[in-house]
Amino acid sequence: MFRITSKGQVTIPKAVRDKMGLVPGVEVTFEWDGKYFRLGKPVRTGNLDRWKGALKLKDGVDAFVDGMRGER
Repeated sequence: MFRITSKGQVTIPKAVRDKMGLVPGVEVTFEWDGKYFRLGKPVRTGNLDRWKGALKLKDGVDAFVDGMRGER
């Protein structure tokens, strides 16, 4: 059982924080399923994922890599 402070705050147990990788400053989500709230972390894409498809290659990736290796 947990107690809510006068500011509406609840302490997340250390074991839960450790298991979820929650550190100070991380954003969390609360999802209501009609009976319970679910605590989660927003899914973030990796830093490189946002650049996927940004490099347009005339002859494709294989030709680009071969060229970088000096094979073409």
